[in-house]
Amino acid sequence: MNKSPELIELCTAIEQWAGKPMSGPNDFDALSMKIWDKTHIQLSSSTLKRIWGYYKDTGKAHRSSLD
Repeated sequence: MNKSPELIELCTAIEQWAGKPMSGPNDFDALSMKIWDKTHIQLSSSTLKRIWGYYKDTGKAHRSSLD
């Protein structure tokens, strides 16, 4: 995924909020739970991995996930 500057900035801000970089599957699982605890919005770890580009050969994240 070719990330826009805005998406890179958003990912960086979320990593700072989470207190760690997203570098492995467990990080995305923990982030998914942290987002749920804070917002009561469910974002799966798979969706988060797509947004971060952790999965190299998949398409873009859905617009509704980015909203």
